[in-house]
Amino acid sequence: MTDVVNLYTMNGCPRCSVLKKRCANSKYISTADFKIITIDPTDDSDTDVQLLKEKGIASMPIMLVNDTFYDFNSAMKFLTDME
Repeated sequence: MTDVVNLYTMNGCPRCSVLKKRCANSKYISTADFKIITIDPTDDSDTDVQLLKEKGIASMPIMLVNDTFYDFNSAMKFLTDME
């Protein structure tokens, strides 16, 4: 089964840029169903924003792998471990 990976980012976020580059170079991501979702955290009508708020997430980037959320540091470690 192929893993589903969503990377939630926002414009102007330095860590988001770093994690996007890391994903672009990841062998694991190349085998996953991968999508980058750029959000505006002030848009309460956005269902992605609502999901992240419901989970208590207030910082970007966030990587969702199947049903598990990873913050920046956890996502970087996850990608390293999957290589």
